[in-house]
Amino acid sequence: MMRTIVMVVAMVIFLCGRSSNGPVSLVSADPIGPPNLSNCNPSGSECCLPSSTPSTFIALNSSTPLRTRRALQTVLQDAPYLARLNAAYATLRRLERDAPNDPRGLEQQRKLHCAFCSELVYGSEYNMHGNWFFLPWHRMLLYYHERILAWATGDASFALPFWNWDSDAAAQKALPSSYADTTSALYSARRRAAADIQSMIQSEITGDQLFMNFGDVPESDSVIGTAGGNGNLETYGHNQVHNAVGPNGSPDMGNLAWAGYDPVFYAHHANVDRMWSVWRQLPGRSDPTSADFRDSRFVFYDENATARIIAVSFVLDHATNLRYVYENVPNTWTTRAELGPSRTVAHNDVPGGPPLTVPQTYRASATVSAEDPNVATAFVQSPDTTPRRGAIPELTLRNVAHSKGEPLALYVFINQPDAGVNTPRAGNPRYIGARFLVAGGMSMPVSFTFPIRICLEGLNLSLSRNFTVQVVRGVEFGATKRPLSIQSIDYVHDPQV
Repeated sequence: MMRTIVMVVAMVIFLCGRSSNGPVSLVSADPIGPPNLSNCNPSGSECCLPSSTPSTFIALNSSTPLRTRRALQTVLQDAPYLARLNAAYATLRRLERDAPNDPRGLEQQRKLHCAFCSELVYGSEYNMHGNWFFLPWHRMLLYYHERILAWATGDASFALPFWNWDSDAAAQKALPSSYADTTSALYSARRRAAADIQSMIQSEITGDQLFMNFGDVPESDSVIGTAGGNGNLETYGHNQVHNAVGPNGSPDMGNLAWAGYDPVFYAHHANVDRMWSVWRQLPGRSDPTSADFRDSRFVFYDENATARIIAVSFVLDHATNLRYVYENVPNTWTTRAELGPSRTVAHNDVPGGPPLTVPQTYRASATVSAEDPNVATAFVQSPDTTPRRGAIPELTLRNVAHSKGEPLALYVFINQPDAGVNTPRAGNPRYIGARFLVAGGMSMPVSFTFPIRICLEGLNLSLSRNFTVQVVRGVEFGATKRPLSIQSIDYVHDPQV
């Protein structure tokens, strides 16, 4: 009997994985890949890729000149470059029409993202969102897409641009003008109005929030994710830009099944990749060391329409192995002197003695408001009434119910009893931050973790204090009939790395 129980538990762990964030995961606990492109689920045939036997990735010679991906505000001044970029996408659109099965065509590039980020036609273990594969898999996608664009231009040194919407400058949060030209191959009619895009990005993606979610967070679990849990770089900045560009779950950018068809998708993801690279270079930052992460392998078509197998470990050093770097632009979110350099709460009454070594958690029930189904509240108690040195405070919204066909926006406050969709967020010291989901992902509960050190300090709340948490579901993407559902809100004291 005991052996049977052990075998069942082992199988559950293999199929479901484990997540520090709490959601059920479909990611295996072992290295995965490469997928078999001949084994596509017919129910998702609209996302199946051409069948091919892949070969091993061909490493670039170390003497290959480095390509520099430049910011769009730089390349907008470079008319010859913009002409080549436009011509390259015109070629990909022409391939889609004249050779629809060519994996280099724009529609086939869309299917690539759809297959592994939405419909999961090669198996649920190949879900590249909501876990630690999100960043390296999209780095691979960008690398091969860039090589295809270089082939289309006839210029082997051609590099993608990046849209640095993380800049403090309002102008950089606007849709780049070259993508708004209705006569250009970079244009898509299925976007929000340019003014709405800029407003939505500018209001939610701020330097302070970027610092609190990335610059001030050294743990890879929080920024990159885990085998079964999302990272902040995906669910904050990345997802909000998708939702800002694509209107309410409709193609292209607003739905993961279709996002790869909009050329701005690649400039957007180049910036996400750049932010990972910048974060990685900060002191004390590192990528996951697990072989389950590093040894996983995936398949992409290269500029010669040849399927290639590539491992996560190979793309972690993009300058050496992929031969590209990024133009240096200001990254003010890497530091915020006025918010304090320490990651522990300044007024926490921490006594002497040994530091915290094991996470402490208080799990609170989330109660949905009878007056507003978009608001949930929880009363959380300190998980450690005599907090120890090195405790890092976090909140986790555990198992938030979500429908695949809808985008999601959640805004979280501390001690804001009147919180609602119209509660001011900008400059509000009680506002912790936001998390977003893009339509077209998986229909399953998802969890979100928020670092709250800076908010607690601003409210002069020590780690031994209790407080209330308010979660507000935004309605800017359209109202939903279902009340907000959160299994629990966990207040966690994590050991300092």
